[in-house]
Amino acid sequence: MRVLEAFKRVNDKLEPISDRILNKMSELFGEKLPKFLKRNIVKAYVLAFFVTIVAMIHAYFQRGYLAFGGEVMIMLLPLMLDMYLGMRGDE
Repeated sequence: MRVLEAFKRVNDKLEPISDRILNKMSELFGEKLPKFLKRNIVKAYVLAFFVTIVAMIHAYFQRGYLAFGGEVMIMLLPLMLDMYLGMRGDE
């Protein structure tokens, strides 16, 4: 029960921040960015996948052993853009 209360408090503190981010992105990009992302989000996922594979190969040659480091976080970029589209909710 305490965990749920903690999550609710954190959500209450972060919600105004996410609203400000959405408003700022709307001011900067207007409707061009969401339209572009809706058309090309699959391409962004595919591109991020291939860039991640190349980064992992390069990291292997740098380190000399296989380890998953920060290069795996490249896949988070299209996910964040997809979440931005979901947060807009104007479908």
